[in-house]
Formats: sequence, C-alpha cells, structure tokens
Amino acid sequence: GVCEIWHGGIAETLATQDARTLESQQQQRQEERRQTADGRWHNFEFISTPVLDNKNCLVGVAGVARDITQFREDQERIRHLAEHDLLTDLPNRALLGDRMATALAETIGEQAQIALLFIDLDHFKNINDTLGHDVGDQLLIQVAQRLQANLHERDIVSRQGGDEFAILLRGYSNPTRIAVIARRLIDALSPPFRVAGHELRISASIGISTYPHDGADIGTLLKNADTAMYQAKATGGNAYQFFTEEMNARIQERVAMENSLRQSLAGGEFVLHYQPQIDGATGRMVGVEALIRWQHPDLGNIPPSRFIPVAEESGLINGIG
Repeated sequence: GVCEIWHGGIAETLATQDARTLESQQQQRQEERRQTADGRWHNFEFISTPVLDNKNCLVGVAGVARDITQFREDQERIRHLAEHDLLTDLPNRALLGDRMATALAETIGEQAQIALLFIDLDHFKNINDTLGHDVGDQLLIQVAQRLQANLHERDIVSRQGGDEFAILLRGYSNPTRIAVIARRLIDALSPPFRVAGHELRISASIGISTYPHDGADIGTLLKNADTAMYQAKATGGNAYQFFTEEMNARIQERVAMENSLRQSLAGGEFVLHYQPQIDGATGRMVGVEALIRWQHPDLGNIPPSRFIPVAEESGLINGIG
C-alpha cells in the first residue's frame, strides 16, 4: 500500500485519494506542498487512476506521484516577468490594471477612495543623451526605490515605460491627502542621486485623476492623469496638477488656508470669546463656553467651520488647542 512507500501525512492523503478513486471510478488529482527530509519545501502532484480489466471491471488503482517544484517555479517566474518591468521590477501597466480591478471589487458598496498619479521626470532625456542609457537606467532604478520608500505598502507603484511611472493610491481620506502625497513624492526626488560617480538632480511632474470622477477604468484614469501631468509640466515642472480645474481650485484654497493657519498661529490672530451657559429652568449661569475666532488681516473673520477641518487634516489643531 501507499504506507509502504510514503509516510505520515502524504500516505494519508494518498490513501484518501485512492478511496475516492475507487468510489467514483474517476481519476483523482491533487497538488500539495510538503517539506522533505532535507528541510526544503517541494510541490508534489498526486494522481490516482482507476484500473479496469478486459471486461471493464474495476480491479484496482494506479497511483503516480511526481515532484513538480521546478515546474511551478518556472511558471511563477514566467508570470512575474509578464507582470513586472524588467529594469525596476515594478509592476507594469497590465498588473496595475489587475490591482485596480481588485481594489474596486473590494470597495463595492463603499466610497471607493482610489486615485491615480502619473509621474514623468523633468528633462530626463538630457541625462540619457549626455551620460548614456546605462546611467539613465541606474537613475530610474533609484527613482523607483525612492517612490516606493515614500508610499504606504497598500499603494501600487508601476513603471509605464521610459521615465514614466504610475501610482495607484487607495484609502486616502480626501483630495487634500492626495495633494500631500504628491508633494511628498516631488520632495523625495529633490535630493541629488549618486549614479556612476555622477551627482544628478532630477524633478518630476505629477498628474492626478480620481475615481470615479475622472474615469471608471484604468485606461481612462491613466489618460486623464497623463493630461494633468502635461498641465503640470506647462507650469515649469516640479509640480502636481489634478485633472479637473475644480479640484485644483479646491486644493489651492486648502493649501493657502493651511499656510495662513501656520502664520496666524505665530502671529496671534486667534481670539477667544466666552459665552455664558444659562440653565433654562432657573436662569442661573452654569458654565462658560469658549469660542475660537480667527481674525485674518486680509480676509477678515474666518468661521471655525472653514478652518477647523483644515487644521485637523494638517495636524495644526493641537497648536490651536
């Protein structure tokens, strides 16, 4: 029996499979990953086939077991090559599309907080033309590493080809958060790169599209983020742009508000008003409520409903408190 050839769990697996083969009179096949005596993990395929005599009567079971570890490793290597960029080993466009489909499937029935950032390095062609493609390739590898180091592990960085990268962002809380991430990536690429004895400086232009406002599929989001990226380049590069002007205006207002908040904290533009709390039954004062007001020198009185959300998102709320 199988116990004379195989031991432990494998023998039990094969005995169960043989029993199913006898009962169904159909070939049974399964694959298991097992640790061998040398401590290595191997993939084994077990096949049990019913054996019939010349009168078509069942007389037994023929079993085959084979080590398919190399086959599975080759399959995985081929799949990886098909889904990743050869130079940087980042996901390629095809895998990015798959990851976006997965992200959308996981957020069905919820607000899908998904955005696409399209990144193009400014004046990268000059480096290739003057120092050669080998230096350019090494620079692209370092750029990929910096991008990955400045993103959350749930975000997907992909190389689209040449000096173009795309990033799938998930789970951001609002558009301002996307802008913060885009600026962080631009800043991350600002320090010089050391490549083959050269000190190279590079900047990036980023275009941003959001789901579903700017597109419901990866192709449309990429196209619109690409359009926004060219708008960023038109401003001189080293900048980011959203696809819609409405979003750009909102973000610019939020960034301006945050900058004003920082200055106002140092300039003492916040004042407190104290409002008595009266017991309606007795008419007696039972407490005092403190109300903060922002007296901006140019914009006048800014209500808390406008500046408190910005303060909370930017981390300035503690200073105000």
